[in-house]
Amino acid sequence: YGFGTRTIATSSAAVAFTIENTGNANLTVGTISLGGLHPGDFSVTQATSATVTGGTTTTFTVTFTPTVSGARSAVV
Repeated sequence: YGFGTRTIATSSAAVAFTIENTGNANLTVGTISLGGLHPGDFSVTQATSATVTGGTTTTFTVTFTPTVSGARSAVV
C-alpha cells in the first residue's frame, strides 16, 4: 500500500486491512508486527479479533508517520 507524500511527523489517516477466513476451521491471528527498513515510521493497531471463525473477517489498521523525508517502507 502506498501512503503517498507526507509531511515529516504528520500522520496519515489509518488504513484498514482485512483478514478473511475462507475456511471452516478457526483461524488464530497472532500479534501483527512491523519489520523491514523503516518500521518506526509506521504503527499498527492489532486485529479486532484474535480468533477468526470460518467465513468471517477481522481488521487491523496501519498509520504512517515519517520521521525523515524520502521513501520509507516497512513490512507487516
